Amino acid sequence: MNEQIKPRLLLETVADIAYMAGAARYYTGDSRQDIQTFITWAQEFEAGVQIGDGEPSYEGLEYMSAIERFFEKKMTLLNAYTVVGLYPDACTGFPCPRDGSFITTVVAATPMLAAERASAATAEGAYIDADEIAILCVLDGTHDDVLSQCACNIIP
Repeated sequence: MNEQIKPRLLLETVADIAYMAGAARYYTGDSRQDIQTFITWAQEFEAGVQIGDGEPSYEGLEYMSAIERFFEKKMTLLNAYTVVGLYPDACTGFPCPRDGSFITTVVAATPMLAAERASAATAEGAYIDADEIAILCVLDGTHDDVLSQCACNIIP
């Protein structure tokens, strides 16, 4: 760790990252590993900050703007999942008068969170309860081949 990083700054940064992670529902299933990840991210953030005259510089940004931008960048490096599901009134047999399925790509820490985020986003757009959405499967990766060939309703 950079010796110039003040412990108070590092603690504040860890707390802010942990708060933002909680708000984003980031959880890998291993809280000890998640905490270590937040500490590592905070060290990366603080090490990248220019320190002059004893005060940190966040490239012209206020601290909160800088840490939020850093956190968002870290979140974009998470796993992408393709989620396939059914609306509550979709038929499950054939022939089906209405295609009530959807497919979407979600970025999340775990497949379970990807399913939850897809359900919430789909429900919000369709004005229904997220608990009514049936998730059929969660595939690792973006599966652009599936998205481009799917006759489903595609959620952006």
